[in-house]
Amino acid sequence: MNILISGIHGYIGSHLVECLSLNHNIYGLSRSTVAIPGVEKIFLWSDLHDTALPQIDVIIHLAAEVSAHNRGHDDNVAHDVSCHLARQIFDYFTASQAHTFIHFSSIAAVNDTACDGVVTENTRPAPSTSYALCKGLVENELTRQIPKLTAQGKQLYILRPSMVYGSEGRGNLQLLFSFVRKGLPWPLAAFKNKRTFTALDNLTFVVTRLLSTPIPSGIYNVCDDEALATNDLIIIIGEVLGRKVTMWHINKQFIKALAHIGGWFHLYLNPMRLSKLTGNLLVSNGKIKQALAIDRMPIEAHEAMKKSIATMAQQYVNE
Repeated sequence: MNILISGIHGYIGSHLVECLSLNHNIYGLSRSTVAIPGVEKIFLWSDLHDTALPQIDVIIHLAAEVSAHNRGHDDNVAHDVSCHLARQIFDYFTASQAHTFIHFSSIAAVNDTACDGVVTENTRPAPSTSYALCKGLVENELTRQIPKLTAQGKQLYILRPSMVYGSEGRGNLQLLFSFVRKGLPWPLAAFKNKRTFTALDNLTFVVTRLLSTPIPSGIYNVCDDEALATNDLIIIIGEVLGRKVTMWHINKQFIKALAHIGGWFHLYLNPMRLSKLTGNLLVSNGKIKQALAIDRMPIEAHEAMKKSIATMAQQYVNE
């Protein structure tokens, strides 16, 4: 099949190329035409409606504008651009001969910090950031088109992965890795939590199966079967690095007070970051597993995390 991937230079996009290029013709859609091994050709967004594009069978939409934390502009502007990109490529899909559209959303569309209970596809959304609001807005717009697409014989899959990890550290996982690598004590050990993550290999497995096993259009959570505590991650990192980790059980109310002050002064430790590091966010992947007729995801979370941490450690050695 001919597959068009937007955001092909990104973290997930580059790994999808490695996986899918073995059996499919991969084309890219990006702001840069820098060549990628395994990709037939990369088109600019301005080329999207140009006849130069080949006939596409499947579109995988990953592209999003980077937030203000990395690019120095307003988050609302960044996510407005992301919404626009989603609408632009979806309009191309509806007018094209492509039969499948895979849109990458995020579990943040439901909750972007922490919550009680288990998040399912039926959980009422409670977004609190412009990023989460944008994801939810696009989800709503796309799902309204499902009846029309079904009548045309097209499939629409909206995937909601929780935090994705793999061959490189990202976000709070990088923070935890740095703490242990530098020999710093972990000051949040008093908090007991559980969070569900998504191994990159499990994510690419789901995408690959969707290309060969059509399922009903809709929203699907994607994540590992097992949840991990933040303290578990600290211990795993210590095991991989061969370091003894010091766990400080500091009074939780004192830590929360420090985070509150950090919010006033825009410090790294603030209420939202503390919630992400110590709060619960359990996600159910039951719907996607039932649709794909599988009992378990192929990669177990603990082993996948150890593999990811080992790769991060090797990168530091190479540097």
